[in-house]
Amino acid sequence: MPWVFGGDFNIVLDLKERKDGDCVLSYLRSFKEFTLKAKVVDFPMQESCFTWSNNRERASWERLDRFLVSPIILSWFPNLIQKDLPINLSDHNTITIGESCMDWGPIPFRGRLV
Repeated sequence: MPWVFGGDFNIVLDLKERKDGDCVLSYLRSFKEFTLKAKVVDFPMQESCFTWSNNRERASWERLDRFLVSPIILSWFPNLIQKDLPINLSDHNTITIGESCMDWGPIPFRGRLV
């Protein structure tokens, strides 16, 4: 059964997804265990790696928001990415899900005889 979960999970999956601030390791382990039991995977975030900030002088940044999908979704859409939109009224970035664009290079010129 294909699954797509998205939202503010309020915990990081890995300590690399934090810059400053505290993290309760037991919550991190529980979240990782959930992803394994639910058989869902995280996939690349384009442009930014953090989705939340505490907006304080001593800033703390974390990736709390994400999409998690079944592996079959990634087999159907191998170029699937997560992209963040700029923070506006919230302390969270809005994230979107989509496919990355393939760059096939310049379009060849095709002249036409008149």
